[in-house]
Amino acid sequence: MNEQLKRLGLTQLARVLPTLLDEARQQQLSYEAFLRHALDAELSRRQQRALERGLGAAHLPRRVDDIGGKSMIYELDVEQVVATLPPKTP
Repeated sequence: MNEQLKRLGLTQLARVLPTLLDEARQQQLSYEAFLRHALDAELSRRQQRALERGLGAAHLPRRVDDIGGKSMIYELDVEQVVATLPPKTP
């Protein structure tokens, strides 16, 4: 099944499927709940990758010097930014 998921472009689902299956068994999830978790895992990763690509394409500097007379260094926390995004609507 792993190869089939990869061929369909569901690479994140291929990675996390064993964990999701274990959790589904332990929590006795319905098929619908399991599918929702599986699709959420794939969609979350796709959103994160899209954001990472967008940030990379923006060529934002990693260091900002002399803002208000202070030298500032920042790092973008991609997961934190993704967590603040509204969910995609179908």
